[in-house]
This record gives sequence, structure tokens and C-alpha cells, in this order.
Amino acid sequence: MTQIHLFGGGKSHNVLAVPLLVISIIIELYLLVNGQILFGSQWSQYQPILVIYLIMSGMLLGFRNHSIQTNITLENAIIYFVPVFILTTVLVGSIVAPNPNITLMYSIVYIIFQIFVVAFTEELMFRGILINYIGVIPQAIAFALFHVAAYSTVGGLNIFAIVVALVMGLLFGYIVKLFPNKGLAVTWAIHAGWNVAVGLGIFGLVRLI
Repeated sequence: MTQIHLFGGGKSHNVLAVPLLVISIIIELYLLVNGQILFGSQWSQYQPILVIYLIMSGMLLGFRNHSIQTNITLENAIIYFVPVFILTTVLVGSIVAPNPNITLMYSIVYIIFQIFVVAFTEELMFRGILINYIGVIPQAIAFALFHVAAYSTVGGLNIFAIVVALVMGLLFGYIVKLFPNKGLAVTWAIHAGWNVAVGLGIFGLVRLI
């Protein structure tokens, strides 16, 4: 079971995955109601994807007691997620062209969506559950195929994007296996940072701020 361990102690106090999943579901439901206002004309493309994530979050919540083998502890979320997320966003953002069409509100919503819905839900599903049942390589293939299916409504994925998803699935899988005590916090951070940097372009976001 995924647990929170307070700093300096080994006693188990709570389950971090569950409140994060609840946050994810709240964000998803909020976006289902207000997505058109926040995303404008792009919403018709993203709405089907959001429904997929809502279903995944509900499934993950159902598996919470026995199938999620992770260590997203409070310590790991603070010590590993925050710096790795910032570093990934800056490094990837430095080589990605800024998106000239974004607004500050869109950027804020997009960052929250990527951290707590997309990256968190996918990492928990593929590296928190599936990897324990089918192994590193099959879950990476499933991860790549999921992106083909889920994102087909947004212009589809080119072969490069599919290969990137496969490579990231393999990399994240091995990170979780090699570092079981903190691996998922790290892959969650890299995943979220990559998505934010590619979707927004960090320098474009800096100009907005």
C-alpha cells in the first residue's frame, strides 16, 4: 500500500495516492463542466481524452487497497518531485519553441492538468499497477499504444511521438524497478515536466508571467 511517512520517522500514517486521485477526479469533473470556457475551440478535441482519464482515475481508486505498489510518500513528493519537475521543465523547455497562442489562464490550467491528471494518472496506471503484472517491456508497449488510442482525436501521433512514448515507458519502468522507494515520484516529475515543457514552451510561459 502506498503510504505517507513523515520526515524523520518510519511510522505509516496515511495513503498519499488516494487524496491525489481524489484531486485528479475533482479537476477532471471541473474541466468537464468548464472546459469550453478554459480551452475554447480546442475543447472539442480534449474532451474525449478527459473522459478517458476520468475512467482511469475511477479504476485506480478502486485498486487502491491491494494493487498499487508504489512509494509516492510525502517526503518523495517534496524532495524528488519538485526539483525533478522544475529541472525537466527547464531543460526540455530550453529546446522547445514557445507556444505563441497560450494565455496565462490556459497555462495555469494546463500545468495543473498535466501534473495531477495526465502524468499522475498514467504513472499510477502503467508504473504503479501494470508493471507489477506484465513487466517493464509490455507496460512500455501498452503505454505507447495508449497514447496512440487516447490522442487520436488530437491530430493523431506521428511515428516519432510513438517512439518517444515507447522509450519513455521503458525508461520510466526501469527507474521504478531500480529505485522502488522513490522511482514513481521521479517518473511522475519527469513525465509532468516533459508534458508542460512541450505543451507550453517554458520561455513563452515566462514571458506571460
